[in-house]
Amino acid sequence: MADLRCTISLRQDQSKYLSVWPSDHTDAWLLCAKPVNDSRGTNWILRDIPGTSAKLLIKDGGAANGEVVTWTGGIQNIVLTRPRQEGWDEQVVVLDDVGGGYVAINNHDRDRVLDRSQSPEQDPFVISFKWNGHDNQQWLIHDR
Repeated sequence: MADLRCTISLRQDQSKYLSVWPSDHTDAWLLCAKPVNDSRGTNWILRDIPGTSAKLLIKDGGAANGEVVTWTGGIQNIVLTRPRQEGWDEQVVVLDDVGGGYVAINNHDRDRVLDRSQSPEQDPFVISFKWNGHDNQQWLIHDR
């Protein structure tokens, strides 16, 4: 497996990076968009899944270290990091180029993307949402 160590920033606000936030779930962290100096860390690993175009998005360092981005399905719009479960489609991401160096970070069947919430009461959370092409759904992956 090839690993790309990276940070992931938001097109809408280049000073905000994908990070994690404590959740009510004992084995999980919520995704959020925070400044790069956030104490929970903004480092990630993108790992290829052999034989597919899919990847794992793994938290690298800080809170939730080693946990994988997980689409929750039954909990509307929530995306978490959780311990890896082999073969679990909800832990797969697919990157789609949307131009200008930006990507959409999709779930395994490409019906939801990572979306920084537009709702003030959910700020700074990252949720899953249908693709609409707005800047809050476009991400830039930075090698580190």
